[in-house]
Amino acid sequence: MGIFPRRNTKVTYRMFSTLASHLSAISGTRVKLESAKNFKQFWENVKQQKYDLVHFNQYHYVVAHANHGYQAIAMNEENGSNTLSGSIITRKDSGIETLADLKDKTIVFGGGPRAMQSFIIPTWLLEKQGISKDQYKTEFARTPPNAIFSVYHKQADAAGAGDAALKMKQVQKAIHVSNLKYLALSDPQPHLPWATSTNMPEEQAKQLQSALLSMNNDAFGKIILKKAGLTAIHPAVDSDYDGARKVIVDVYGKDFGVSQLK
Repeated sequence: MGIFPRRNTKVTYRMFSTLASHLSAISGTRVKLESAKNFKQFWENVKQQKYDLVHFNQYHYVVAHANHGYQAIAMNEENGSNTLSGSIITRKDSGIETLADLKDKTIVFGGGPRAMQSFIIPTWLLEKQGISKDQYKTEFARTPPNAIFSVYHKQADAAGAGDAALKMKQVQKAIHVSNLKYLALSDPQPHLPWATSTNMPEEQAKQLQSALLSMNNDAFGKIILKKAGLTAIHPAVDSDYDGARKVIVDVYGKDFGVSQLK
């Protein structure tokens, strides 16, 4: 089981090790947890199909499905929602009222160019308003919360981040989020997917899917989900990510930006 490096390796293991053990126990299939120190290492493992069950972000899933055959079987529910939106955030006192006001301004995006909610969707929102990348200054923060902190402390004019970022405890403890506002918010997109590789027999994939979903209705399962930062897991199929696929093509082209982002 591979987990994309949304968090550092130590935190990832702490959050998902019990889930891996539980899946092993109830599915009859040994599930070994493995993460990666960075996205480069994670993606190399995906290309080699080292992972049989993978927790992706939406961008990586779309590329992994197209190029390596990974198939969505489930998606997260976090904080009671199984959707996420990309957003552009600014200070309420910034004087910035529309996306057009960001021309010649600095936008700091959380994560990097493969971050779906924090870069790809915000870039798409800007392009839909006729604002191209050469009309504003692009910077990257290591994480979406760091992008938000930069805006809060007036080190940048706007931040690209998922809509869930302002609800994160670490953000709400660090700043007064009431001083910030959503300048733009995308339509909700299906949450982060879980997918199986083409090496996994269909029956085994179904067993793992059933094991993931069964935690929603089991007291111990709910404890495991909470430890993993989840409130539930929902079924998913590849077509759930067609909307994300279209956005990625609009921003990066038909190869999903693979040639640009090597």
